[in-house]
Amino acid sequence: MLKIHKKLLPATLYNERRDKKTGKPIDIDMLVFHCSAYPCEKLMHVFQETGVSAHFIIDLDGTITQLVKEDKRAWHAGVGTWGGIDDINSHSVGIELVHAQLGHTGAYPSQQIEALKELSKKIIKTYHILPHNVVAHSDIAPTRRYDPGRLFPWQVLAQEEIGLFPSGEQKLSPKQSVKDLRRQMGYSVENEPASLRAFIRHFMPQLIPDKENPVMDQYQFLLDYDKNLPSVLAHQPQANQAILNTLNQVAYLFNRSRQKAISFQK
Repeated sequence: MLKIHKKLLPATLYNERRDKKTGKPIDIDMLVFHCSAYPCEKLMHVFQETGVSAHFIIDLDGTITQLVKEDKRAWHAGVGTWGGIDDINSHSVGIELVHAQLGHTGAYPSQQIEALKELSKKIIKTYHILPHNVVAHSDIAPTRRYDPGRLFPWQVLAQEEIGLFPSGEQKLSPKQSVKDLRRQMGYSVENEPASLRAFIRHFMPQLIPDKENPVMDQYQFLLDYDKNLPSVLAHQPQANQAILNTLNQVAYLFNRSRQKAISFQK
């Protein structure tokens, strides 16, 4: 049985899920994964100091702590968009995982991922969240966020119907531009290089190198990598072809998931 510890944050750190224009309630239809380098207790203090919140934190040992009730609008996503939706907080449940290296070096502990699976399945079942709406913080905010990082086990989660990940066996979508395929999936493409980096981080993490200098600040490394990615790919034509192939496979999966959403609404 799923065990959840409750340490609810003050009411000043969340609000109601309501449409900004009409004031009508908004249903939950998204799940967003984050990670933070802060230990669990410290992270709760940081939230209160900075005016940020999430619904859940999962610690390294798999302990789940609930900070905000699911029916409330936690402030975890910030400025971002997905599939044309720009108020992600009103539509989503946010789960924060503790990871000292921002999900870039050092695998997520197995007990932490097992807890995430259990919690995610419960949320997905309760709110009928479809796979194309299970996303990373970096997917919805590609110009400013890297979490949950290249080592987040998307493929493992997708095998249990938590999000989507290509197996290589899917059909390809009709050939379109790299930009159009990402837009079709849900990414904002206003900053095209940033959305491409977010896609790679989620679906092709093998293209992202590890840090060569262990002393180098983790966040600075990720900034430098993002800045240099276009020139890196320019010298790797095989990588560009692999990206296009993967984009087509993922776009096919996302289209199929969205078709389910349309059929549910009829």
